[in-house]
Amino acid sequence: MNPTIPLLEWKISSNLKASRIIQNQEGLPAYNCKCEWCVFWKLNYFEILPEALMAQMKRLGVDLLNPTDLYKFGGTKQEPELRITYHTVGKVLEGPSVWVENELGNYLSYYLIPNYNHIGVVLMTASSSSAFHPSYSGTSGEVLIIDLRLKITDNKNV
Repeated sequence: MNPTIPLLEWKISSNLKASRIIQNQEGLPAYNCKCEWCVFWKLNYFEILPEALMAQMKRLGVDLLNPTDLYKFGGTKQEPELRITYHTVGKVLEGPSVWVENELGNYLSYYLIPNYNHIGVVLMTASSSSAFHPSYSGTSGEVLIIDLRLKITDNKNV
């Protein structure tokens, strides 16, 4: 039986063994990456992410030092905006919908962490995303993407 582990507003039935196996797979975009932003993240993620979020992600078997993908998508040199994706294996049992529909169509709605409004999080199945994801051939759960968008607001180390 898989443990139920919270991630912010979601609850996940987690396959911990599979989650640990899929971390840092060769061939994924951030695998062994030494670019400016991957190096920055490895040196600073623990000062950027809320402790509670880091603890929950670690409980889900996520290797915080080694995201699946990471890149700067906007902002400035002083306040860059980064997208960081991680993956775990399991099943979402409950939580907010990530898809919002309006007259323009469907779009992703990121959950803003209270008191950390510069960090948005989406949790969804990797199969519903075009983002790179680790391979997993097991039958207990599916690959889930933890998609973080954040603005570095105190950027002394860049």
